[in-house]
Amino acid sequence: DPRGRLRVQPAGPKRGRAPGPGFFAWGMFGVKNNNDALLVPVEAVVMEKTNAFVFTVADGKAKKMAVKLGFNDGAKAEIASGATEQDRVLLVGKMTLTDGQPVNAKDAP
Repeated sequence: DPRGRLRVQPAGPKRGRAPGPGFFAWGMFGVKNNNDALLVPVEAVVMEKTNAFVFTVADGKAKKMAVKLGFNDGAKAEIASGATEQDRVLLVGKMTLTDGQPVNAKDAP
């Protein structure tokens, strides 16, 4: 929620009585903060089985580039390796692109 709380549903074998009102649990969660992460819209990521790709633009043609993904929040995906911030990534969305296909790319506003 907006205050940083996380709702957790306990799992596992029941021992004794079930948790009820007034019960308290404490836990720790690891959070990674990477301010230098390369983020792209999830629409730019093409998944083929377990492999991730993005299409970039080179000399007016689509170039399929294998990437390794990091964190994905459903809106943006982190590119852990395979592309750099200098690459012009195409937003594929529902289009079908092939490697080497001529494209007329425009910069996003």
